Amino acid sequence: MARLLPATHDILATVTEELTVLGGTVSDTVHDGQRLFLRALLPQADEVRPKDVVEGGIAVKAAGEKIEVCPYLFRQVCRNGALMPQVIETRHIRRVDFAAPLDAVEAVDGQLREAVRACSAAEVFADAAQQLRQAAITGLGGDVARLLLFSSLRRLILHGLGEQIVQRFLQAEDRSVFGLMNAVTSVARDQDDPEVRWRLEELGGGVAAMNFPGAGIGGSAAELVFSEA
Repeated sequence: MARLLPATHDILATVTEELTVLGGTVSDTVHDGQRLFLRALLPQADEVRPKDVVEGGIAVKAAGEKIEVCPYLFRQVCRNGALMPQVIETRHIRRVDFAAPLDAVEAVDGQLREAVRACSAAEVFADAAQQLRQAAITGLGGDVARLLLFSSLRRLILHGLGEQIVQRFLQAEDRSVFGLMNAVTSVARDQDDPEVRWRLEELGGGVAAMNFPGAGIGGSAAELVFSEA
């Protein structure tokens, strides 16, 4: 694999530096030297329902040529997180080849810093929290949940995980869009593969907005998608 810049450890350092200025902290990191998956929390909090608090933050993924930065919400009561690219479009930043001139590397660093600041804005969190409040009062039946997960989303869900999500949705007895989002993100929390967890958390945010991610998942265990009916 060709070496790319900034290196993942430099991306981590840049994001951490920006977060420190914003009063945020990195809460979760997977870093294997080739890929970086990072989630961070900011001093932003609001109630979706009484005593059901969500915190705002950002999520960053660096894998291959692309860096992705998007808003992230963390639900305190169950410690699940959801990516919210529907609130502000995910920032995609292209890394450069190892032989690229210094100013090209610095340009990527500047784009990354700007993306972190944009996704951390107070109005972004306010809009995301409002989406969750709306999701909490929007009813959703079990049959509709299955339809969403197994037909239009079949290419996004790992084989076997779709039924787990539906079962958690039904067991929780929260028949709202918010309840389905939490079922998705609770399954995401249990995944060992960071790419699978990322895509499921992205799906959870899409459920909350009723705006589902359109791209498939790629890499490692994520290749085990539903077969065509």
